[in-house]
Amino acid sequence: MRVLGIESSCDETGVAIFDTEQGLLGQALYSQIDMHAAYGGVVPELASRDHVRRLLPLDWDEFGKLEGALKTFFGEAAEFGLGRRGLTIPVHGRRGDRALFSVTSDLSEREWEQEKIEYMRDFQLLAVHLHDKVLELEGEPVLRAKLTPRELECLQWISDGKTAWECSVILGLSEHTVRCYLESCRYKLNASSNTHAVSIAYQTGLFSQIV
Repeated sequence: MRVLGIESSCDETGVAIFDTEQGLLGQALYSQIDMHAAYGGVVPELASRDHVRRLLPLDWDEFGKLEGALKTFFGEAAEFGLGRRGLTIPVHGRRGDRALFSVTSDLSEREWEQEKIEYMRDFQLLAVHLHDKVLELEGEPVLRAKLTPRELECLQWISDGKTAWECSVILGLSEHTVRCYLESCRYKLNASSNTHAVSIAYQTGLFSQIV
């Protein structure tokens, strides 16, 4: 059996492919050591926020050059229709549930980079929607959160593709204030990103409250 694992400690986030017979096939690691060095130790608040930012889609190219067992692994995967290139998106639900959503392709490296730039947001939304649909089919209740009118306003503009700075200009607020509202939205909705928060808002009908 082969397992794709994603794990976080207090100051590191790692991903690996493990085979029960061949052992470790490949891995990638992100460390926060340099970020915490200035403080002489791990700062929990900084660590948690950075972990959320790092729970981003993993491009399979990050495993580096395919050699040995890792090359065999992806070679066998190709026999079952998986593309040479891929993207795995972690999904962290509001109930503590987790999932992985993967997209594969046989595009060239250049074409793959272009497609990621154009469709990354759509992939992330699709991952969340599919995960929520699976939970719905399993009979899980829909959780609703209450956002303030200003929080909803900021999140609505983000859903329209605006940046925090553009939101601040439109709403007549400072960029820092907008970011605080968005952080509050993510916290209340238990979302790992603004994209995740937007998806939850659509799913639970929060945007219908905006007149």
